[in-house]
Amino acid sequence: MRYEIKGDTLPVVICYLEGGEKMITEGGGMSWMSPNMKMETTTNGGIGKAFGRMFSGEHIFQNIYTAQAGKGMIAFASCFPGSIKAFEIGPGREMVFQKSAFLASEAGVELSVFFNKKFSSGLFGGEGFIMQKVSGQGTVFAEFDGHVVEYELNAGQEIVVDTGHLAAMDASCQIEIKSVPGVKNMLFGAAKGTVIEARLDKGRGPIATLLVQKGTLRQGDVIIAGTAVGRVRAMTNHKGQKVTDAGPSVPVEIIGMGEVPGAGDDFHAVADERMARELVEQRKHEQKSALNNNVGKVTLEDLFSQIKQGEMKDLNIIVKADVQGSAEAVKASLEKLSNEEVEQVCAQFAQVYPVNYNCPGQVSVACAKEQLAPFSAAVKAAGGRALPLKVRGGFHSPFMATAAQGFAQVLEECQVGQPEMPLYSNRTGAVYEGDPKPLLSQQIASPVRWETIVRNMIAAGADTFVELGPGKTLCGLIEKIDKTVKTYALSTQADLETILKEVKGC
Repeated sequence: MRYEIKGDTLPVVICYLEGGEKMITEGGGMSWMSPNMKMETTTNGGIGKAFGRMFSGEHIFQNIYTAQAGKGMIAFASCFPGSIKAFEIGPGREMVFQKSAFLASEAGVELSVFFNKKFSSGLFGGEGFIMQKVSGQGTVFAEFDGHVVEYELNAGQEIVVDTGHLAAMDASCQIEIKSVPGVKNMLFGAAKGTVIEARLDKGRGPIATLLVQKGTLRQGDVIIAGTAVGRVRAMTNHKGQKVTDAGPSVPVEIIGMGEVPGAGDDFHAVADERMARELVEQRKHEQKSALNNNVGKVTLEDLFSQIKQGEMKDLNIIVKADVQGSAEAVKASLEKLSNEEVEQVCAQFAQVYPVNYNCPGQVSVACAKEQLAPFSAAVKAAGGRALPLKVRGGFHSPFMATAAQGFAQVLEECQVGQPEMPLYSNRTGAVYEGDPKPLLSQQIASPVRWETIVRNMIAAGADTFVELGPGKTLCGLIEKIDKTVKTYALSTQADLETILKEVKGC
């Protein structure tokens, strides 16, 4: 295999393969290739290694591309401005990368999780507790944001690197995090202030106007605003001029947030993006818990009795905005009301659709902007209440029909293998049978049948569910569907070890 790296701002690596040679990448990592490249999707090492890759910021599944009937060509492009670096891996030449740095590699390279030995290194260091380790034999390509400078250290030699700036290192190196005394200093940076206003721009994404009240906000800072987190990609002042920093009493407009924050939210610059996202998840969990604590638990019989007597006046519904993301949506939860009753309310409108059947009494709907007001009025007339909710689009509804058609065309050019274990479709709630492509494309514009999936899995013998990722949202939904099954939330290595002990007794 030979290769060339082209481009400065958004680089791409082009690999030229001999017949039979293979390349490995993540789903969506391939940019273009010759027609004789065959793609296969695999866990590449089994479910255990797949979980390890998930912890290090990569996908559970990987794609393997093989050159068939002669020489082949395949290209992998970086998804953000920065650099692509090639590393030769072999015995005694293992590397550790920053989280999510892996781009592609030859088939002989193995990607696994790397844990910092010191917990404080992961908790308060910008590189995080979990990184990526590559071993085996072959060439691996990694992508890094910004320009990369390489240093070669002798045995015992040290170098001081600010948190968040370590791109990669030899596996023989050790990391030691030296922090400023005081937990507050470790978590929060110098800049803080208030969100004046925020909106969703079709071309640039979430945009927020911030008023700095303390410290200096700089381009590249990671900030938390309410339950939104992001990195300041660009800033402009009140004259529309680009700036790189803003001090106290200076309003600036920024881009780079993951979602639209709320007007009036406080923002803080934080030292670690991983820690920022964990804090946001904690805030969302606390808000959800507070909301749930304010909702009384009643039986279905009690609910209908209260409705008849006029005691029950609130009909709460979850509503998502249209794909333009230009309107605030309506939020609620249909506590103890059937899916059929939700569907009857939606059927009164041309552009209101159920999109998520989460659990008994909880259904999400998508609503066109122009239908939002009359739908809210209809809910109120029925004795209900509509609460605003910020969302990015009307996903899993007919609003996404164009995207579904485009995805179907892309799928026609892909080879999708048969799953090695029963795989349930969000579109039908049943196990995939035959060609999965039609259901995969239809799912984009069709509701998610989560409750049906869980019930079908339980009927098939499933009695234990493991949720992968931060939070326990799915566990909570499963418990509302069937309280007899066991649920586990898996987000850390410690969680994995605990679950294995309880489930397998090992």
